[in-house]
Amino acid sequence: MPRLSPSTMPMTNCLLLGPRRMAGAFARWEYGTAGWIRHIKGINFMRDIVTTRPAKRRTKPGASTPAGSQFAATPEKMQPFLRALAQEMEARQRTVLGDPVTPRALLAAAGDAQRQFGRTWDHVQSLNVVPHACRPGCDHCCFLTVEASAPEVFLIAEHVRTALAPEQLACLRGHLHRTAERIQRLTPAERVRADVPCALLEDGRCAAYPVRPLACRAWNSRDAAACARMRREGGGDLRPVQDQRPLGIDAGIQAGLTAALRAAGLPEDAERPCELNTALCLALDEPQSLERWAGGEDVLAPARAAVDYER
Repeated sequence: MPRLSPSTMPMTNCLLLGPRRMAGAFARWEYGTAGWIRHIKGINFMRDIVTTRPAKRRTKPGASTPAGSQFAATPEKMQPFLRALAQEMEARQRTVLGDPVTPRALLAAAGDAQRQFGRTWDHVQSLNVVPHACRPGCDHCCFLTVEASAPEVFLIAEHVRTALAPEQLACLRGHLHRTAERIQRLTPAERVRADVPCALLEDGRCAAYPVRPLACRAWNSRDAAACARMRREGGGDLRPVQDQRPLGIDAGIQAGLTAALRAAGLPEDAERPCELNTALCLALDEPQSLERWAGGEDVLAPARAAVDYER
């Protein structure tokens, strides 16, 4: 897929790049006029952006409507919303990170980003509910490549250190290393075909669910059968059965977090995502990994995701 200009790429093409690359594109955008920059509080403004309506166009007799088009937010409506969300998040995250940035502040920033995603998504859904097929125990998406920002990785590492008993933590670390080794040279498509689950998956549930990455929170489907078919057949396109709005919210929040991290002088590659299993191995193996990263050392460099989204 050729690289597209962030200022001109439509939302549908942005989503082909994946939420994290999409977030990077939004982070590089200049924020728009004052009307786009403002904090989004007006309920009517929010409703106009996030409420979805069927396209008003004629179709030939017998022609089919693309699956999911009845709720796919249009680029024209999502782009200003995401720009405003990114600016709001950058301001919030700069305050949370403080100066100088401390390890605890990095964990707080990751937690704040996750809570902000929940608040924003709850509000968007309250304006226009779109049923999702995602349910506890449905774990098809846990066999996909999972990307996470560095603060999210350290937050998950802190969670499992404190939530698990020593023998459970040792077992998880061994599982993480085995998984990271298995997927080390696999593309996302090859990983689906290999049917390798995330090491955090246990009996169909996530061992770090309360602090799961934004990418996992945003992933969704309105058709569990399509997810099962993708996993069974080793690939497929789920965009037609996905609600694009949470993916966009993820992108906007990640863009704001990335901009704040960059402004704080943290590792130059902070905006690039990490493969979650590999990154957790690095974070858990080195007790001072968070402190070193906060000091400007990119200790997660080996986990930087080299993901090819070309079809």
